[in-house]
Amino acid sequence: MSNRQLPVQFEERSLCCKLRLATGTTAWSIFQQATCVPDEADLGQLWNALDEALPVLDISNQLQVTAEAIAQIAQLFQERSQLAFEELEATTSEEGPIIAGRCLHLFVRQSM
Repeated sequence: MSNRQLPVQFEERSLCCKLRLATGTTAWSIFQQATCVPDEADLGQLWNALDEALPVLDISNQLQVTAEAIAQIAQLFQERSQLAFEELEATTSEEGPIIAGRCLHLFVRQSM
């Protein structure tokens, strides 16, 4: 890492910090967007962003960033699988669709 001062939110040595310092905001924004919308994430784009970020890091940081990126991509697969199983369960349920608690506010009208 260089001697430049890191913003407070990136003081910890995390994937977002290393990707932002290595490639600017592009690689970080791709990973951030993928975690927000896992079912629409472009995994090829994630791997390409990682490939672009790694060469400017030293070996130790390359290993850390790669390990963290693989863990995040595995988490994306887990979330995608969960969404697929929820959708499958909703379409095959005899009791009708099951609405996840995190989505309930979209279908319930609240008034005072």
